[in-house]
Amino acid sequence: MRRYERPHINEVWCRDSSVGSYLKTPDGKKHKVFIIALIDDASCLIVGIDVFFNDNFVNLMSVMKSAVARYGRPQIYNFDNGSAFKNRQIELLAARTSSVLHYDQPYTPTRKAKIERWFRRVYEGKSVN
Repeated sequence: MRRYERPHINEVWCRDSSVGSYLKTPDGKKHKVFIIALIDDASCLIVGIDVFFNDNFVNLMSVMKSAVARYGRPQIYNFDNGSAFKNRQIELLAARTSSVLHYDQPYTPTRKAKIERWFRRVYEGKSVN
């Protein structure tokens, strides 16, 4: 089986999120932190990343907008099959940037192997270069 890979930059950006550490606020409460990242499939460059208290559509849009502003638009966005990311606003953003949305089938991490590996390396404390 051949590895899924695109030959040119900005062909496919894959999105994933992961639970990070817990942050303690000054009032003593612990809050779960989510890392939302976009990776370019060809170059393995993290084109967008940020940390939030919620893994939702609004925060994904923030990461996507900053990535497009910095690196241009991808031809395809590759997302999880989560219901939070299948909505009209994300379709409009893709249409405005002339990009295609692709949603992975549930339990098929091979299409997002590069970003999954990147998150694993972050948590293992290894260099992600």
